Amino acid sequence: MDHKLSQAMNKLKTTLGPIPRASWHRPETRRHPLNQGDQV
Repeated sequence: MDHKLSQAMNKLKTTLGPIPRASWHRPETRRHPLNQGDQV
């Protein structure tokens, strides 16, 4: 991964906190069993 992009992602992560990626698209997918561990 590009270093600059990596830094931007880390900054975003610390700003927003651990948000499940699925919630950015459709809130209902958060409750899907496959997305349980999908918090980065």
